[in-house]
Amino acid sequence: MSRLSARSAGKLLLAFLLLAGTMFGLPLAAAADEPVTEISGIYTIVENGAYKLIGNGTITIAANVTKVTLTQSEPATALTASVSANNSDALELTLSGINIISSSLDVEGLNVAGAEVTLKLAGSNSIVNYNNKPGIRVPAGKSLTITGTNADSLTAIGGNNSAGIGGGPSEDGGTVIITGGNVTAKTSAPYGAGIGGGSGGDGGVTVITGGTVTAFGHQSGAGIGGGSGGDGGKTTITGGTVTASSGISGHGAGIGGGSGGDGGETTITGGIVTAKG
Repeated sequence: MSRLSARSAGKLLLAFLLLAGTMFGLPLAAAADEPVTEISGIYTIVENGAYKLIGNGTITIAANVTKVTLTQSEPATALTASVSANNSDALELTLSGINIISSSLDVEGLNVAGAEVTLKLAGSNSIVNYNNKPGIRVPAGKSLTITGTNADSLTAIGGNNSAGIGGGPSEDGGTVIITGGNVTAKTSAPYGAGIGGGSGGDGGVTVITGGTVTAFGHQSGAGIGGGSGGDGGKTTITGGTVTASSGISGHGAGIGGGSGGDGGETTITGGIVTAKG
């Protein structure tokens, strides 16, 4: 008989307590909460559940995992860490108080190169890379949906030649859908878009239906759209409050192509939109 993992045993215990509470009239609040696994270092998440980042680390979410909540023990202090979900075809990832910088690891802060990832925001979250990587990598052919309330926020900052959310150097952006929350995406160095392509990369598809979105390119990258030399891709805005700017020097579009790139396709049917190249 195979041995149960500690997490599986915890889930069985929780189910037993809930059943006992129902059968014998005990208050359900008395049942144990789902266990939280503390993680750091090189760690692979292989089961659905709640995890707490307690130190620097390189975290991978395995392909069979579909639902993860990630918290941090000391959100006020940035950790050197990265999270990769590049093997997950359908993942719901909740970030609650995450504050990570991945610059020295030479990887993206969050790599969501799975086919379909829903990122649920809880509280304030920050994902930063100051080198040649995106804050959150969403390459062409992949998608990320960001959800949250007015009380939830995400700041994603990319490095040189990279987008805040989207592609890395010479990489097109994928599909980024934002339905709520306060989302800020920008680059800390030239040539990437705030949301969209890295340097030389096209913008991909950006859809905004709600929330407050602030997107700043750097120098010749668009706020939303192409990196320097990249085309704008397709941007659709139906709601929310959106501010998009090419940032320093302003050689790219607020929404559209980077410097030297074509404008792409932009459709605005609702919301409050401010765009400045």
